Amino acid sequence: MASLRAKNKVKFINGKLPQPDPEDDDYDSWCRCNSMVISSILHAVSRDIADSIMYLDDATTIWNELHDLFHQNNDPHVFQVKPYMKGLARVSNDVTTYIICLKALWNLCKEFRPLHVYSCGAMKTFIEYQQQDLVFEFLVGLNDSYTAIRSQILMQDLLPNINKVYATVIQEG
Repeated sequence: MASLRAKNKVKFINGKLPQPDPEDDDYDSWCRCNSMVISSILHAVSRDIADSIMYLDDATTIWNELHDLFHQNNDPHVFQVKPYMKGLARVSNDVTTYIICLKALWNLCKEFRPLHVYSCGAMKTFIEYQQQDLVFEFLVGLNDSYTAIRSQILMQDLLPNINKVYATVIQEG
């Protein structure tokens, strides 16, 4: 949304700039800008979601589809999937499979629970806490052969992000 705001294209998704008549002088410009906005949206969503909306030809329609799809209470879905993903991750002795499962769970929760943008720094802090929780969840799920690496990571003054933690575990493991 921020990139669309910076490019002055929000009116394409909120419906305030409707498609002009094909005979209108602005029609070609509108189509070109609409295509750019659609491209931005398609690149901002996961491939599965993009596949389901890529044939829509109006940015407002795509935006409304995404709103209808994700602006709902998906807690039952998250609740249903979380134990399965955690169980799958814990059964695996392979750290790579484990982190893939945790990242999939993290992405699933982000898709089911879209974050709203707030003007204060509270959202940044909230996201940092969520990322720390993901690191803790990853470290807790490692088997006992990773105790030393886990301790090294937890002793750091600043907890690294999940990608750095994963790279450290793979490198040291």
